[in-house]
Amino acid sequence: MSYRSLGFSADPFSNKALQADEEGEKLVVDRETEVKKLVRRVQESDKIPTLEGPNGVGKTSIINIALHRVLLQSQHDECEPMFIPCRCSFQIDKEKGADEFLDEFYLQVALTLVESADMLRPPPGYTKAPIEASIKNYIQSPIIRNYTGSILGNGLGFGGTPNSGKGWERVGFRAAIDGWLKLLFPKSETGGVVCVIDNLEILQSSEKAKETIEALRDTAFAVDGIKWILCGSSGVVRGVASSTRLAGWLHKPINIGELREEVGGQVYDKRVETFRKNEQATLPLTRDNFITLFDMFNGNSRFALDEAGAFCTWVFDEVDDLSKIPGDSFERWLREELETNYDEIFVFFRDRDEEAFKGICQQEIFVPNDCSELGFDDAAEFIAILERFRNYGLVTPTLDQNTPEDTVYEISPKSLKLQYFLDSQADRE
Repeated sequence: MSYRSLGFSADPFSNKALQADEEGEKLVVDRETEVKKLVRRVQESDKIPTLEGPNGVGKTSIINIALHRVLLQSQHDECEPMFIPCRCSFQIDKEKGADEFLDEFYLQVALTLVESADMLRPPPGYTKAPIEASIKNYIQSPIIRNYTGSILGNGLGFGGTPNSGKGWERVGFRAAIDGWLKLLFPKSETGGVVCVIDNLEILQSSEKAKETIEALRDTAFAVDGIKWILCGSSGVVRGVASSTRLAGWLHKPINIGELREEVGGQVYDKRVETFRKNEQATLPLTRDNFITLFDMFNGNSRFALDEAGAFCTWVFDEVDDLSKIPGDSFERWLREELETNYDEIFVFFRDRDEEAFKGICQQEIFVPNDCSELGFDDAAEFIAILERFRNYGLVTPTLDQNTPEDTVYEISPKSLKLQYFLDSQADRE
């Protein structure tokens, strides 16, 4: 049994980021305010828009939907600036330097312009948008074709870009792209290529993030015809924005929180409507089942979709005929999942672990210095508990600071499942 055999074109519970296309628009739920804010910042300001929020809340999806909208607006109205989304997002690797980032950046911008040639507007004096022949020859050379063939896709990092091809040196290639961008986008109000630096939390240090981003301020961020967006988990973007060298360059972060509890059913409905091929298509997971998962994860759609897919996979493995699925299958599966999660974790709890666990679940995102609010006077004791929780997979550091007391943590899906189990046990009593 599979989703296709049930009448669906694809997995309706895929937790990948929504794409910048019509399908992504159909699937987005309860993010109109955030998308509009980002569209406005991209179109109307020279500052760099930024987004931050917990893992799994859909930051990348919001970016993709916003970029799809600005592209459509520019295609439908020639008075609107022409913004072309870069063909991939970028990530910063703390092991590599700014020059390697710039190599990747310029190559991907060049590829984006070549691939988008048909939609680019011709500059004054041209009947169609020009494609610089030497640039096209360079990126179509065997060494570059081989290189780009190995890095296609979203979210790539950078490093190892060839420095020459057809005798073209790095400086000449960058200068040619700079000139091409200025020709196509002579002023900021005419638009540009939109590039995204995603997952800034990979750096795991706000100081490291600041250093790396500051190094790009006068290079990549200063290239005419480029619009940047920065995105990361809670705390990291705000830490970067506090840099004095970046003062006036960045917008304050758009905070992305969990979806509202009441929209869980809408998430399910849109998934079913978008992917089913006929009215008879049915899923092992019902709307009410999905709402249960959505509530368990406090509106985190990525976690809920992942768990929904896990249940369907369990059904596909256990049942050959969908019409013969026992009516209590979901409840039985969920109970076993929660009990297993409890058994794997709670047996190791000691001292004041349960008290600390209940406290952090109320905050979800916290720093050890919050310990007094959770009933702990000794920060060292609380940090030791958090280190055990980290080993259990209950918490994840999203931003390491210079001192353990200032490290930003967020609770994991395992914590949310454990909390849900403990609450359900208390309700039974």
